[in-house]
Amino acid sequence: MHPNEVRLRAGDLRQVIQIVQPGTTRDSYGGTTPGGGALLATTWASIESLSGRDLLAAQSFSSTVSHVVRTRWLPGVLAKQTIVWQDPSGTTRKFQVEAVTNPDGRSKVLKLFCVEINDSTQQ
Repeated sequence: MHPNEVRLRAGDLRQVIQIVQPGTTRDSYGGTTPGGGALLATTWASIESLSGRDLLAAQSFSSTVSHVVRTRWLPGVLAKQTIVWQDPSGTTRKFQVEAVTNPDGRSKVLKLFCVEINDSTQQ
């Protein structure tokens, strides 16, 4: 699929993802720490690593964008939300949404430019 193509075919949407609104928890001292969150949606998507050409185009969004997630349009999807995906090997991978685009303005497709979150539990 060409990176600027806005049409999605059902066969292209092979991964089931969860879109999570990050939350914070309050500690015993009254401070907040990142954690928790509310599940906004579970949906089918395509997750692609950006090639060199795509990466150059995505630089306008963020210098660290590494993946683009394409899905059918959903209301309420915003930058700084988290995508959770279990890859075919069974590893849970997380991506932070850096930018959300509605390529043709018709509310049919969303392109989410993401950075993979590598925490201490991932190798």
